[in-house]
Amino acid sequence: MHMVARKKAKRRNGLFKRGESYWLRKQISGHLYQIPLKVGPRDDAQEVYDQVLKEIVLGLHGGGKAPTLAALIDGWCSLHRKQEAHVRAARYAEAALGALVKLPLPSITLDRVDGWIADYQEGHSNATINQVLRYLKLWMRWAVDLKTIPGMPYKKKMLKVEKRAKPVVKIAAQDDFLRGVDCIKTWTRHSQLADFQVRAAVRLMLGCGMREAEVEGARWDWLDAGNREYIVGKAKGMKPRTIGVPDWVLPWILALPRTVSGLIFPGEDGKPHPAGWLRKALARGAKAAGVTGTLGNHRMRASFATRHASAGTALSDLQAMMGHRFVATTRDYIEDDLDQQKSAQDRLAAQLRKGG
Repeated sequence: MHMVARKKAKRRNGLFKRGESYWLRKQISGHLYQIPLKVGPRDDAQEVYDQVLKEIVLGLHGGGKAPTLAALIDGWCSLHRKQEAHVRAARYAEAALGALVKLPLPSITLDRVDGWIADYQEGHSNATINQVLRYLKLWMRWAVDLKTIPGMPYKKKMLKVEKRAKPVVKIAAQDDFLRGVDCIKTWTRHSQLADFQVRAAVRLMLGCGMREAEVEGARWDWLDAGNREYIVGKAKGMKPRTIGVPDWVLPWILALPRTVSGLIFPGEDGKPHPAGWLRKALARGAKAAGVTGTLGNHRMRASFATRHASAGTALSDLQAMMGHRFVATTRDYIEDDLDQQKSAQDRLAAQLRKGG
């Protein structure tokens, strides 16, 4: 292994080829690691690259000391570099943890976590603190999986948060919502094709519960139009899953032209659209439907879950469609629907009257 000082680093970081072999060059915690991987094919090199990067985080390449939380986060972010939104949120959590990230992993004890919470609570909500704690827990569990530490050095429950109703597009509001999305006045700066892409993408997101990255990276070869099936999940690096495409969504997708890149929604440069490209359309649709609050891409996922729950879809089926590992995660996406509750009360009252 070759390790050079940070000031000498002039070449690009990451996986690169020198001669017939691939190399790893990565800067972590002030040091630039430059390691020959001794493999030729790029697919094999990428696998070895990921493994060596884990070993660097473990301290097996120079040192042997338990890495700091900051070094662990750097390694984690490098491995998940393709998940840009996930990495941005992780870096926000890292910044929020302040001096805690400078500590070696075994030093992240319950007392120190409680101390951080006490300091950070001033000016921050419990929901925000819980989001940071989730990332901290994720990283520490990853360190345990890597055998960097023998076990979790602390146990901490999430802070209590009063659940508030968040905006979703209910079944009854769909027509108004889509009319707002389709308003051409919102897209006067864009081409007609770009306008149509937005309309089709919003419908795909709402009708299939897909994540923003999954819609941006949607490909024609993953669509089986004859069986109304689409493979989703690849854009987030998760296990692919197949979901049925509703008949009110499919015609909008098939009306789009096929592209050389294979993307269903390519930008003008042929690459996927940047994150947030549907934001204005969703805001317009929310206003038209009378939805209060910010209706972002993730709230479309919640809309999908809430609508299926209202329609009586089994929770296990909904979990599979959304690609969640745990059913509790799926349940968190479902918002309470007061109108549905009133209807349930009316149905029960009618049955009681008949019984009387």
